[in-house]
Order: sequence, then C-alpha cells, then structure tokens
Amino acid sequence: MEDEIAAAYEELYGPAFSGASVLGNDIYVMDSKMRKIGGFGSKVNKEKERDGFEERVVHVRRVTKVVQGGNQLHFQAIVVVGDKQGQVGVGVGKAKEVIAAIQKSAVNARRNINTVPMTKYSTLPHRSLSSNRSWNS
Repeated sequence: MEDEIAAAYEELYGPAFSGASVLGNDIYVMDSKMRKIGGFGSKVNKEKERDGFEERVVHVRRVTKVVQGGNQLHFQAIVVVGDKQGQVGVGVGKAKEVIAAIQKSAVNARRNINTVPMTKYSTLPHRSLSSNRSWNS
C-alpha cells in the first residue's frame, strides 16, 4: 500500500520528491572546481566554473560592533543557490567587504544543499482550498 502511494507521488511530483540527495556535501569536490587563471608575474585570479547553480543575493546588511577604538564595520550577506530542478541551498557569510561576504555565503550555500519536492510543472506542491458556496451568502 505504501509503495503504491510512494510511486503515485513520484509519478505526480517527479523524482525530486524521493528525498535522495543527488549532490553530496563533499567540500573537496566543490573546491576542486576552482580554476586558477593567470601567468607569471600577475596576480592569480580564481574563476568559479559553472556548476549549473544560479545565485541570488537575498539580503546584505551592515553590522557594526563597538570596540574600544571606535566602531568595527562588517557586512553580512544571505545568498540562495539553486538549479531550478529541486536542489536549493541557503548560505550566510560575513566579511569586511560586501563582495567577500557574498562569496563566502555562496560557498556556504553550495555546502548546504537540500532537495525540495517539485511537481512536473516545476512548481512547489501545495494544498489548494476551495468552497462551492457563493461569495455573498
């Protein structure tokens, strides 16, 4: 009985509903996708290869801390990463510059990827409530 229900859900919502993680949380695999670009005598730039995930910056906020010599200014960023196929990750990063905070939070988001159930129409499954009564009665 449960197998029939699970098969019906997987048919309706697709394989993302099964909860099996396609992309593991292996940090070394993700870090190996960093490629160094540059030659002799130049600054070494790191370029992130495309892994199929799209990044969206949700929020950037300024965080100040009062210390003995004055105020310390930092930035905190929240980034969401996803492939529009049911894999979603959220990350938070904090640094002294905005760009560094966004990069840290993107790496953190790629390490924390979860599977989200999706329908075959690429939407989130949800319950819809309706009534058959007229609005004015």
